Amino acid sequence: MPCPNHATCQTNAMAQAESFCAANNLRLTDTRRAVLSIIWQSHQALTAHQIMDALGNTQPPITYRALQFLQGAGLIHHIASMGAYIGCPHVGEDHTGQLVICKHCRTVTELHTPLEKLHTAASAHGFRVESSHIELLGTCQTCQTTLNS
Repeated sequence: MPCPNHATCQTNAMAQAESFCAANNLRLTDTRRAVLSIIWQSHQALTAHQIMDALGNTQPPITYRALQFLQGAGLIHHIASMGAYIGCPHVGEDHTGQLVICKHCRTVTELHTPLEKLHTAASAHGFRVESSHIELLGTCQTCQTTLNS
């Protein structure tokens, strides 16, 4: 689901990333900043190859290192099912989000539904949850409307 004013959304995300990195002594290099900016150009999941194309980068290790840094810093999420990346709107917050992914337009929305029941059930089976990352794949409202037209 697109945000109402994406320019503000993107500006805020980049400012949050800058502040977070400065406060945590993390180096947000020009390359890392450029990769993050490309990721925040929309709420659509982008693969590393799409990011490299947008950068004009012919050296994949540079992009992959930037993605690894951004993910490790909690500035982006990796969407395993798609091999893609999306910006995290909750920088510096300890959270377990669920990603709702449209398989048609690749738009991703991050939800924050409490996972206590799932964690309790896992604990009942002797499993200690260290992190949770849930991906829900389906069709967004916009694509449903388009597909049903």
